[in-house]
Amino acid sequence: MSLVYTTVPGVITGQQNLNFGNNPSQTLNLNNMNLQGITPIDDIFKIINSNSEHIKRYEIIETTEDLLAISVAHRRIISNPPIPHRIRLDNILDDEVVKLVTTEDKEEANKIRKYYGQQLIMWTLKGLQLSPFRKDLQKYVNGDSNKFQDTMIKLVTKLPYFYSFDIEFDEVKREFNEIPSSINILKSPFVLTPIKSLTRKNKRVKCVEYWLKDSNNWGYKIQIEINNPLQHIWDKHFKNPELTVAGIGTPKRIDDLKYFQLLNWKLL
Repeated sequence: MSLVYTTVPGVITGQQNLNFGNNPSQTLNLNNMNLQGITPIDDIFKIINSNSEHIKRYEIIETTEDLLAISVAHRRIISNPPIPHRIRLDNILDDEVVKLVTTEDKEEANKIRKYYGQQLIMWTLKGLQLSPFRKDLQKYVNGDSNKFQDTMIKLVTKLPYFYSFDIEFDEVKREFNEIPSSINILKSPFVLTPIKSLTRKNKRVKCVEYWLKDSNNWGYKIQIEINNPLQHIWDKHFKNPELTVAGIGTPKRIDDLKYFQLLNWKLL
């Protein structure tokens, strides 16, 4: 049995016949295999390209600039009005955004990539389980900055914003000592020193986090929803060097940081 064919990479072309022995009449045309329920080749390709819950397709996109640098530029542009009318705010890959990528944007992108690359190594060494988001982040950081799947665009669009929050949060964490594992729920009153407030926005939470510490340098967090009508009053108190707070301190954890979140709290 011999197979006669010509090929283009990834595509079967030309006359495709299976020859049985030396009898030329005993041939089977691969482009017209419809005998005995055999599916024709052309229809097989249609089947491969059909939608299926078991098959996922990802479009590979290639850009002339680093995607993360483009994202940094996009954030810089929309954060500094007036925004040129020609720029589309809903598309970081808009041509006008790509044209405005600067050397500083590229340097910032490299800092962000290096930061998360180091963080991912530390999380792995500490045995921390990576979330689906962090697994995608790991794939992007270790991949080609100019070639990526379309599913990465949303992640990279958010990355400069997450980076700004994370480096501020790193400063906060340096203020804290490790809380012994034997310490559980604490009851008030607490005498606390304000450290810093951070605005957190994601799918689940839109709030301002107020971080404080006690005399042991243990961390505490008070969380207030954004646009709370009484927030300005609390902001004024948070500027004081010391606060006495009644409430319940519930142990929480962010990665390797253990802290107490204050619930049902009030100022004394």
